[in-house]
Amino acid sequence: MRALIQTVLVAALLLVAGPAPAEDAPKNWYDTAVAAGEIDDRAYRKRIDQILGDVNATREQFAGVGPLKWDAGGSEGHFRHARWLLHHMKEPWNSGGVEDFHDEPPGSELFDLEGRAAAKVSVIAFKYIRRENTFLPSENWLPTVVHRLPWLTRSAQFAYIGYAEGEVPEGAEFAGWKWGVVALSTDADYARSKASDDRANDEPVICPTDGATAVPVELQREIPDIVPESLDMQGDQKRKLGFPITFSFFGGEAILSGADVELVMLEEVADEEEKKPERRRPPGSKRGKKKPKKKKPKKKVKTKTVETITEVFVSTPQERPLRNSGRWNANSVVVFPIEPLAPETRYRATLTARTGNGGEPTPITLTTTFTTGKPAK
Repeated sequence: MRALIQTVLVAALLLVAGPAPAEDAPKNWYDTAVAAGEIDDRAYRKRIDQILGDVNATREQFAGVGPLKWDAGGSEGHFRHARWLLHHMKEPWNSGGVEDFHDEPPGSELFDLEGRAAAKVSVIAFKYIRRENTFLPSENWLPTVVHRLPWLTRSAQFAYIGYAEGEVPEGAEFAGWKWGVVALSTDADYARSKASDDRANDEPVICPTDGATAVPVELQREIPDIVPESLDMQGDQKRKLGFPITFSFFGGEAILSGADVELVMLEEVADEEEKKPERRRPPGSKRGKKKPKKKKPKKKVKTKTVETITEVFVSTPQERPLRNSGRWNANSVVVFPIEPLAPETRYRATLTARTGNGGEPTPITLTTTFTTGKPAK
């Protein structure tokens, strides 16, 4: 039986920027959609605020980057595609048989050119919604790779978001619940491997950022599955891997070669002091009167940090790229811990590499220290 709240994630096939609003596009598409009854203005804005607030909080907490603003004018295609998916997938889950979540076949019902364009550049999430009436896509996008990178760019300023929601029909497993679809992209080209504009001086984005807490302990598999073949299986089961760590150079210098990452688990353990020698009376001596013992304040237990190397698999656009194509890395070093991370534990990850856009390569070292959250459910 599926989990009570099921989320299916689908990655965009083309890693490019979200579409900017066309100059000749009607500026009132949203008002037109509201007037036509396609959109309930109050409910729709509430859901968009919820999704955007979730994404922005995650950007700040786990990547140390600033908030995005919703660009309603540039989000028409995203709304059209979310609506198209909701209409064609149907319930029970995808009983409509949609084969490609990032396309709209011409001639299909509700087909829209704007929707088709948005489909190709968006990350998409589907979710069942019950009592809490919340739609928080980042809780499932964050532990992935391809669904995380598009909205963590430091230079991004605007988010294009479309949402559609429907009732699960009688007879389906989750009858009486709602289910929703979100499509999201930003105004930044996160897949660019060379600097081409004023975003060239972007600082690298590290996820988890230094000082991050409550970091998930496991990778969540996504569609398509970008886990390297050598890590994919453990016996006849899909291998559970640790939360992926990413060092991203979205608008800056490209990783050239020599990328190496050391992941260290930092454990605080009691530092056992040497026992003091036991005092004994000389033979034949008399025991004196016992002096009343003074209460001594409890000594603080001294601790020391024990460092344990954690085995990882490192992928770059040039060396061991994801799915044998550097475009999936989006100019990022992607680090897969071979096992799930220990819960509520500190880790330190250090990247050493050579970067550059021509000329002499520049050696770099980047370090982040973070703390994991509770065990995976």
